[in-house]
Amino acid sequence: MAFNDDITDSLFLHILGIITTMTLVVEALNKLYKFCAIHFFDSPVHLVKFGKWAIVTGSTDGIGKAIARELAKRGINIFLISRNLEKLSKVAAEVERAYNVETKILVFDFTNFDHSSGTGDPYNVISQAMKDLDVGIMVNNVGMAAGGANVFHKSQKSGDDQSKSVSNVIHCNASSRVKMMELVLPSMITRKRGLIINISSMSAALVSPILATYAATKRFDDTLSVSLAQEYRKHGIIIQSIQPGFVQTNMTEPLGSSANLFFPTATTYVHHMMKTIGKFDWTNGYWPHTISRWLIMLVPEHITSRAIIRKITELGEKLRT
Repeated sequence: MAFNDDITDSLFLHILGIITTMTLVVEALNKLYKFCAIHFFDSPVHLVKFGKWAIVTGSTDGIGKAIARELAKRGINIFLISRNLEKLSKVAAEVERAYNVETKILVFDFTNFDHSSGTGDPYNVISQAMKDLDVGIMVNNVGMAAGGANVFHKSQKSGDDQSKSVSNVIHCNASSRVKMMELVLPSMITRKRGLIINISSMSAALVSPILATYAATKRFDDTLSVSLAQEYRKHGIIIQSIQPGFVQTNMTEPLGSSANLFFPTATTYVHHMMKTIGKFDWTNGYWPHTISRWLIMLVPEHITSRAIIRKITELGEKLRT
């Protein structure tokens, strides 16, 4: 009797082992398929079908500028919004000259979110500027770092108090996404077509000490995007969150490293990012960043947190000297 029980137990464990192994293999193959489908095949989305114009915020440098050029390359007119008139004019001229498209520029400070009595909605100026445009694509790229690389209560920028510094980051990185989508969604619903890309950050998926406010706003962007993607898919609207790792931009300039596979130029990053449009509700946009995220997620959280604190604190000390 005991012998038969041992055989039964052994057979059960054997079958359980086979099922577990098969499950892991299927999961790995599925993950590999998604990875290849996202990053190594062209996007199934024909961007020109959405409309004649694309709005790109934070479009005078880095990822925003590279996205504006990629969209213009496809024959889409570009509405550039940023806070520096000189840079806006320069980028607009470059885009028009290189791709023979129309451009429109608007100076706007996305930290401005004052709805106090009598002031009106500051975003009305954007609403008026875009009212006669066939806007089919909205790229929410504008963003800013959270002051100095320091612990939360000491992270304000020079000359700002803590509350003002944190509010600016929240309004620029998070509130701007809500307001810009509020402006473009009604017409997209009417036309039953539209594409909204929200540039988030890999920090949205990680515990990010020393970068707490910045990472929190990016997690807001990511959650908002993925949730609204489910709401508006039935209207023919694609909403996608992009979570880049480190990319060579003005924001990452203090890191001082030259371009490499895991720290690409904005042009290289966006070239790869465009392949991921319309495939999933969120992507990292660039295959080495996806691999980086996988590897980071394998490491216990307390270890990655300590490493982030050490590296970012070192960076902060360099910036202050």
